[in-house]
Parts: sequence; C-alpha cells; structure tokens
Amino acid sequence: MKALWAVLLVTLLTGCLAEGEPEVTDQLEWQSNQPWEQALNRFWDYLRWVQTLSDQVQEELQSSQVTQELT
Repeated sequence: MKALWAVLLVTLLTGCLAEGEPEVTDQLEWQSNQPWEQALNRFWDYLRWVQTLSDQVQEELQSSQVTQELT
C-alpha cells in the first residue's frame, strides 16, 4: 500500500512540474495544408476584416458633426 502511495505522489509531483503544450492556434497554422482549411481561414480573416471595417464606420458616424448636433 505504501508503494502505491509513493507512485501516486511521484506521479502528482511529476505532473506539477510538467510543461504545458503549445497553444492550439500555433499548431493549426502549420497544419493547415488542406484546401478546405485554407478556405475556412480565409473566411474567418474576411469576417475579422468586415468587423474591423464596420467598427471604423461606426466610429466615423458617431464622431460626425451631424450626429453630435442631434445628440
């Protein structure tokens, strides 16, 4: 029974000292050699670009003189 506790303790301590795995996003970048994965990545990039563009337009509209006068 003492041997089992010793094994469990060593396993616990080893797990505490282990290094973490790299982030999943880093692995996806070098593994995305399939055409559908590349298309999906381009789609998500497009959606990020549209979001950024819409944020810029919204800021411009809110800072325009007409909008400020109406508020």
